[in-house]
This record gives sequence, structure tokens and C-alpha cells, in this order.
Amino acid sequence: MVVEDNPGDLLLIEEFLKDEITLPVIHHATDFKTAEALLNNQQLKFDFILLDLSLPDGIGEALVKKVMAISAETPLIVLTGYTDKNFGTKAISMGVSDYLLKDDLTSSHLFKSLLFTRERSAFNKQLTESEKKYRDIFHSSPQPMWVYDYDTYQFLDVNEAAISHYGYSKDEFLKMTIFHLRIEEDIPELKRILQAAIDQNENHIKGIFQHLKKDGTLITVQIQSKNIDFNNRKAGLVLAIDLTERLQYVEAIEQQNQLFRDIAWTQSHIVRAPLSRLLGLIHLLNEMGEQVPEKVKEIIRYISVSGNELDDIVKEIVRKAETTALNDKYTNSNVD
Repeated sequence: MVVEDNPGDLLLIEEFLKDEITLPVIHHATDFKTAEALLNNQQLKFDFILLDLSLPDGIGEALVKKVMAISAETPLIVLTGYTDKNFGTKAISMGVSDYLLKDDLTSSHLFKSLLFTRERSAFNKQLTESEKKYRDIFHSSPQPMWVYDYDTYQFLDVNEAAISHYGYSKDEFLKMTIFHLRIEEDIPELKRILQAAIDQNENHIKGIFQHLKKDGTLITVQIQSKNIDFNNRKAGLVLAIDLTERLQYVEAIEQQNQLFRDIAWTQSHIVRAPLSRLLGLIHLLNEMGEQVPEKVKEIIRYISVSGNELDDIVKEIVRKAETTALNDKYTNSNVD
């Protein structure tokens, strides 16, 4: 769309476009009101807006702001007959794609501007989508995540999981540094790690650290940090995985393993020792032969059978205890 109230300039612009583009579709507006109606028409979709800065119902910066407010993602190129470098710079900072002087305009110049604008627009769109994807992942992550300034260590952003897990509100986080999550004695070591990463130009930091929640609870977390650019600031993106419950589970397994080992040792050494002596005495009585009355022999046989059964039971208990401890040790290694 060309927004131009000067018929001569409009004709020249149309000729320039036709010189470089086969059968261009050009919509024309002579004032802001007409341009607004065209932009609000849902049936129309524009690739570019060429805007003259001096219209009957709007001029300069105010006009640019009004057009940008209704142009959505359509690239805006400003055309003017006045040389004002300061305003040109300001217009670009406002989001205008290009700023062209009518007196210097040629068909090739205009066409190059359109090409560069289209490429820049496509890049910006891709960048916006990428940033949105990052933010969606960041804010929807079930694990605590945050972004901190690489120079000041100030929190720049935190996700809902971090707010929920650590107990601080977002406003509180943004007034804190990453050192506020550490116990006092751990801060020098953290500073050393961060400085070493800078000195060695490392992009990632990984490790297991102690963190403090707002309520004073001490937790063990696995930290993964990566350098990123955040709003034109060098920053660190951090993922924190709370290992506290997992480590408590591992400790409980270790205690259980020790209990099983104690049971196995008790059964194999303390219980089986007197049982072995008892079976040995039975064997000696059996060797006495005729010296032992029949009734006593029968009792000895019952004792022998019971003793062997008890011995088998003890062996089975020891085997199961050792097997369970071994399996739990394997599970423990997988948890780690």
C-alpha cells in the first residue's frame, strides 16, 4: 500500500515499482483515514506500507505512531521530501523498516529497500517465534528455571516452578542475586566456579550444590547453566533439579542394605555356630551305636532332621538377604 497525497510522487513510486516487479498490486491512500480503513479490511493483506510523512490528516512522528499501531506485522517504509537524519534515526528506533528520501529515490533503490525489508521482516518474525518458543518452554517447565545477569548476578527472570519451589514471589526474585539462594560458607566457592568459567570461556556450568529456600529449608540441587543473550544482556540460563528426595531415598536404601548385611552376617555366624555344634554332637551320638538306647536314637533322629531343616532355613535367609542387598545396590546405582 502506498500512502501518498501528492499525485506526482504517487505516479513516480508506481512507475518505480512496475520497473522492478511484474504486475505489482498497489493500493493507494491519500490520507491516514483511508489508509486506516484499508488496513482494517480483513480481506486485504499487505506486504509493505510506503508512507509519506506529510498527509492532510497527519504528519511526522505522530503519523508514524498511528500507522504502526494499526499495521500489525506489515513492514513500514517511510518516504519524505525532507532531509532530517535525526528523525530518520528515531523512526528506525520506533520500528520503521526503512527511511527513504524522495529526492534520492530510484527504482533500484526502492526495490533494494523492499528486498532488505522483507528479509529483515522474515528474520525478525523467526526471531520472535524463537523467543516465544523459548519463553513457552521456560515458563511451562516443571523444573525451576531462571535467568541471571552475567555481570551483576541479579535475577532477570524466573519461571513459575522456581517461584513455587523456592517460596519467593517473582518481585522478590528480581530484587535478589543468585547468591541469596546459597548458604554463606558456599558463596566463595560459587564465585570461584563462576570466575573459572569466565576465565576458561566455558559456555556451560554443571554441578551439585546446596540451595536455601525462603523458609530456610536446605535442599540439594543439580544445576545446569548455559550462557545466553537476554534482552541484549549477557546472561546465564539455569535449570535446577532438586535431588533432595532422591538422595534421601538412596540413603534409605543404603541403610536397608546395611540391615540386610547385618542380618546375613548374624544368621551365618551367630545363629549357625551353635547350630553347627548341635549337629556335630548329634553326629557323635550316632557314632556311639549300641551304646545309645533305641528311644534315644529315635529322639536323636528327630533332632537331626529338625537341625538340618533349621540349617537349610538359615542358609535360605542368608541367601535372600544377600540377594536383596545386591539388587538394592544395583537399583541405587541406577538412581545415581
